[in-house]
Amino acid sequence: MSSSYASTKRFPEKKFFNSNQEAVGVVERLCKGKRFSEAIDVLCEQRQLIEAVQLLSRAKKPPASTYCNLIQICTQKRKLEEGKKVHQHIRTSGFVPGVVICNRLMRMYAKCGSLVDARKVFDEMPQRDVCSWNVMVNGYAEVGLVEEARKVFDEMPERDSYSWTAMVTGYVKRDQPEEALVMYSLMQKEPNSKANVFTVSSAVSAAAEIPCIRRGKEIHGHVVRAGLESDEVLWSSLMDMYGKCGYIDEARRIFDKIVVKDVVSWTPMIDRYFKSRRWPVFSLFSELIGSNARPNEYTFAGVLNACTDLTTEEVGKQVHGYMTRVGMIPPFVELSCGFVYKMKHGELERVVDGCDKPDLFSWTSLIGRYAERGA
Repeated sequence: MSSSYASTKRFPEKKFFNSNQEAVGVVERLCKGKRFSEAIDVLCEQRQLIEAVQLLSRAKKPPASTYCNLIQICTQKRKLEEGKKVHQHIRTSGFVPGVVICNRLMRMYAKCGSLVDARKVFDEMPQRDVCSWNVMVNGYAEVGLVEEARKVFDEMPERDSYSWTAMVTGYVKRDQPEEALVMYSLMQKEPNSKANVFTVSSAVSAAAEIPCIRRGKEIHGHVVRAGLESDEVLWSSLMDMYGKCGYIDEARRIFDKIVVKDVVSWTPMIDRYFKSRRWPVFSLFSELIGSNARPNEYTFAGVLNACTDLTTEEVGKQVHGYMTRVGMIPPFVELSCGFVYKMKHGELERVVDGCDKPDLFSWTSLIGRYAERGA
């Protein structure tokens, strides 16, 4: 038996596919024919990454498409070690990666949390396109390194909407709304930069966090002029911004314009009514119950808090009854919101007896309520 045949014969023992015997046969035939790159592609299609990387050592000079497939799966599965093995094979095989593969390597490293390796690939690239720069800007911005992201951004020979969005969003995530709005204003002055839904949504969030109604209205105007009014995610951001700026009626007008409302739309509107101590929170919740959207724990938290603050015992009991009927009583809602509600209505003993696993918030609220009553 030849050594080549013996090495090939050992491959089925690894059991690449536990459930797809047809694919097993394909890989075996390709390996016997020494068509290892094609076998790797089959393994990639089956998302058998570890086996594909193992087989890579037997493929002397895989084509660019095989490397692309491997890097893509490493990125999707966040498999840094396998990604490094693929990168090392690229180096030792004599393959000269182009801009596309280098960009994919950078994205893989960034998504797997190794920005040092991503930056090394970036620095070693003889040529870069706008995507190369964007990968580094976004990589830094996503983990909160906005200063590093800004340095790369400022060095860019050209920028596109993705570049600006990465910076605006990065500042918002870093709780730097003023800087986010400055960046958004600079983008508006760029002749070749066009804001997309994600850019505008981040800018609206920044205006809401300050809060700054003037800037929020300006961005709303940009939305109208850019023809982005049909995006429901953006409508939700605008609604939240007006609500946080104290313009509840304007928030409600935007809410009413949303054609298909999901729980993400309903919940912030209910929360805004609650925080402004407005009674429509209950009528709005009734509309939600009658719609196709299903309330979540955050929706119930807002309503129960409203019941507590507005001293509406009967409504609170109805809401709690509805939660019980639909089986929506997560621990923190039951032991926090309902907990405080019952305490405010003098039912301390029932609360204590009914809580199996009270959390820190529950105990703190209980002690505070006893203190208020001088107990």
